[in-house]
Amino acid sequence: MTAPAPIVTLIVPGRDIAAFAPSALDSLRAQTDERWRAILIDDGSTDDTGAIFADAAATDPRFTLIRHEASVGLGAARNVGLARVDTPFTGFLDADDELMPDALSTLVGTLERTESDFAAGAYVRLRPQGRGYVPGRVQPWVAAATSPRRLGTTLAEHPQAVSNIVAWPR
Repeated sequence: MTAPAPIVTLIVPGRDIAAFAPSALDSLRAQTDERWRAILIDDGSTDDTGAIFADAAATDPRFTLIRHEASVGLGAARNVGLARVDTPFTGFLDADDELMPDALSTLVGTLERTESDFAAGAYVRLRPQGRGYVPGRVQPWVAAATSPRRLGTTLAEHPQAVSNIVAWPR
């Protein structure tokens, strides 16, 4: 059976996150909407991140690998990925985060139904340590940005939407 044509490209940058990358990639493989592809960008890792990304690209045609010998930073790495997007939708997933299985179907479905410019959704941070992190799958600022569900809202009406969330530009 042939895989469905991708309608969303996920840009997945990572640097020295070998402990977390397998779970991030597994969260993509587990999506209920299979119309995706991912551009994996190893941003000059010194650990096994590059090998994990390379293995994913070698074993699953939905993954493409870009490798930077030296780090250019996650913003610049995302921009390199953006230059290769040829699908109607674009998403971002840092390689130390993961998506819930219905994330793509919900986000893409919302964009298709509402014709909004972007959709934003919660994500799970795989390494919830550091200043401000609390125990739990979804951090409080992410929940505040995405719950309750809002359709047809604006950033002026809901400024929390610019918090640390996953944005999906059209």
